[in-house]
Amino acid sequence: MNRIIRQPQTIPHLLERKSRRRNRKIKPLLLSGFGNNLLRGGNGNDRLIGGNNNDTLLGGLDDDALLGGFGNDLFDGGNGNDALGGNNGFDTLIGGNGDDTVRGNDGNDLLVGGNGNDLFDGGNGNDNLQGGFGNDLLVGGNGNDLLVGGNGNDFLRGGKGDDNLQGGDGNDRLRGGRGNDTLIGGKGSDLFLLASRFGGDTIMDFQLGGDKIVLSDDLEFTDLTFVLNGRNTLLTVTASGDLLATVNNVISLSSENFL
Repeated sequence: MNRIIRQPQTIPHLLERKSRRRNRKIKPLLLSGFGNNLLRGGNGNDRLIGGNNNDTLLGGLDDDALLGGFGNDLFDGGNGNDALGGNNGFDTLIGGNGDDTVRGNDGNDLLVGGNGNDLFDGGNGNDNLQGGFGNDLLVGGNGNDLLVGGNGNDFLRGGKGDDNLQGGDGNDRLRGGRGNDTLIGGKGSDLFLLASRFGGDTIMDFQLGGDKIVLSDDLEFTDLTFVLNGRNTLLTVTASGDLLATVNNVISLSSENFL
């Protein structure tokens, strides 16, 4: 039989940080035993901890902290400003309403936001991060990740691997990170952050007069060489010859297109 045992527990930093930040007492709940379990928080600030196998953790109302164990777990924070941590397995983490902190950790995870300004961190594995409404921060981590900002002014950071970043609506910032990434700004005036150590990215929908390219690693516009390749422009670092990015369907760039 699976039981819910109420007792104080020492748990990872994700939940401890959430508890201190809200400065509220969180009711400790520990899921004990094996099997596929359902843990429902209800009203109040709840702490739900999954065990082995495939668990479902439902936060309910208020500010909850949900931590998975082994297995492929399903999380739904519900209302409130929640903290969700996936641990091992291929997890589905839904932040719900509120300003949520959602971390996939290991495995190929699906992270879904709702209303509010959310923080997503995919962790290891090939993850799918869906921002939803609000101004969100999406961090892919390791692996080949898909990051979709949705509505709002979002910041998308790919991390390691060959990632696909899609800003969606709003004025977004996209930074592919290491690897050869695909960057799609979507609607709004977007910023594409490039650096020589990031790899050769592809900007799919650069809009002249609205979007901008931001250079880092002490690179300046005068450090670049522009090569026309069909209807695309290749940006290379003159000193090293490294490919910085390919800007699709743009045949001319000037300093006005850079920050």
